Amino acid sequence: MCASSPGLGHRSLPNQQANIKTYTLKSQQVLLAISTFKQILQSCYGPMGHAKMIQNNSGGYMTTTSASSKLLQNLTVSKPVLKLMVAAIQGHLSRFGDGGLYCGLVMSSLVHTCIGTGLHPVLCCTINEHLAQKCLQLLDSIKIPVDIADMRTMICIVRSVIETKPLCNLTHKELDYISALVLEAFLKAVPNIGSSNTMSISHIELLSVEGFPAHQSRVLDGVLLEATKFMTVLSKTVTMPQVQSGPQQGQIRVALYDISMAGDSQNFVDVDYEFMSDVSAQDVVVSEMMRMAERLVADEVGLVACQKVIHPTVKKFFKESGVWTLDRLSRMHIDAVHKVTGAQIISAFNPDLLGDTYGYLTSANMIEMYNKSYLHLLNHSQPICTLALCSRTGAVLEELKNVCNVANQTLGLILSNPMVLPGAGCTETYIASNLNKYISSTDESCLEELGCTRAQYLTVANNFASCFEAVAMALEHDGGSHVTDPTNHHRYSIPPGLSQDSDWLNVHNICACGMTTFHTSEEPQNHMTRRSKNCELPTENVGNVDESSSPVTSQFKANRNESNNIATDPDRQASRKPVVLDCFSIKRNALCIAVETANMVLRIKHTLEDTN
Repeated sequence: MCASSPGLGHRSLPNQQANIKTYTLKSQQVLLAISTFKQILQSCYGPMGHAKMIQNNSGGYMTTTSASSKLLQNLTVSKPVLKLMVAAIQGHLSRFGDGGLYCGLVMSSLVHTCIGTGLHPVLCCTINEHLAQKCLQLLDSIKIPVDIADMRTMICIVRSVIETKPLCNLTHKELDYISALVLEAFLKAVPNIGSSNTMSISHIELLSVEGFPAHQSRVLDGVLLEATKFMTVLSKTVTMPQVQSGPQQGQIRVALYDISMAGDSQNFVDVDYEFMSDVSAQDVVVSEMMRMAERLVADEVGLVACQKVIHPTVKKFFKESGVWTLDRLSRMHIDAVHKVTGAQIISAFNPDLLGDTYGYLTSANMIEMYNKSYLHLLNHSQPICTLALCSRTGAVLEELKNVCNVANQTLGLILSNPMVLPGAGCTETYIASNLNKYISSTDESCLEELGCTRAQYLTVANNFASCFEAVAMALEHDGGSHVTDPTNHHRYSIPPGLSQDSDWLNVHNICACGMTTFHTSEEPQNHMTRRSKNCELPTENVGNVDESSSPVTSQFKANRNESNNIATDPDRQASRKPVVLDCFSIKRNALCIAVETANMVLRIKHTLEDTN
């Protein structure tokens, strides 16, 4: 599926008469826009989703992705209602990084179906808010604590994020390998106990390497900078001056600049410009830079890094003094040097302002990887590492880089709140099934409090529950379907071309998230009523689980011994389906944003659009 976004429009003249078009929320144009937006998100959803190619009508850069962050960033919408919905999803993504497609699907489904009920929007919003609180209670009942020290569980979380992007085109072995690398990089960025450093996803640098298979990806401590032609003729061991005394003895002192040192800068202090025939402005600048360079050499600086160009005269002086120089660093590279060295970025030539701005390196070496030379900067006191991601094509590499960033951010959220939910749509079917039970047992006092009749309540409430069932069903593409067991309410996927009466579930008797299984009883029965068992995480240590919290966690606790046997039996472990886990914090916030934004849209009566 290809989508086009319009190019830059022409600004209308200030005195041009406005051409206002008015749309109601029930107009065909608005409903069609919401429906199309939902279809775009739905077709991208899940491991079997389809990627989108986005290009503006001027033939500019083409983006291929199924990730919500890149999709919404490159897709231009014109309807004000859609702009509101997109802004809400992007607000969620800016904080949590993942769950954008889920948030958008729940949101658009609620808006589109509530309009179709024909009931008053305020009544729909009131009932939606009431049921949303019930959904949050259900999420709390099904959440599972995880032991963040258990690497198998953590890899399952990473894998669950990466495998939702089919454009990454990873085999099962490559998926496991990349998941392990992402977790390794994350752990390297976690500061030691008692360290003053704080955990940050930005402490993981991503290096894109095109033209190599994914299994050649690797993790290295420190930062890699692609070497210039001048560096490639040097020996692999870089000799830089080291600090001779003090606490930093034996380390390489680093000065970091973000201003131009080419001789045309005006960023030095205490200089008044007066143009005289016998004075060159460039000579004045160079002399100031030389005074600064002499101070740097006296302070035993071993490396001077500059985002822009360094004047040849200054660079020659540094070379004669044994000081290494790195210039023409990009914004991304200067940030990387700043993180690995801890140096403060200097924006002036005044040597009196240097003070405590220096950073430090443990070592700096030239290494060769992927047919290129890199300068490897290492500082053992800074928890920073580089994840080199490989792929044979650029589009796949960009998608892989984006999803690995999301996985790192998800691990950070798990670290702060170690709770997960069953993934692969099982949480949604659990919510839908329990909502249906709750709706059928609602008493008159609740209806009186909501201010509606039972018929109105059932119409809106059943519509609300069906939205979650539809989100779970959105994971099945190209004619696939699923069934739900009546005990734990997990879903079992049925591939396209097979019916519910086939023998597929007799062989593949593990639910979509991999946490429940079932067996056929002696009496003939439909797949929908098969008895499920063994809701479990395939790990030995998953934290303290409250057995009374939900059927999922209680059955997991009861069957922990069998889980342990699976973990120690290679044959049984190989036969089990990998567990799919969703981050609790992400899904909870996405649900809240979806319902709140949907209610906001439903309260809109008219939209005004100036076509000029």
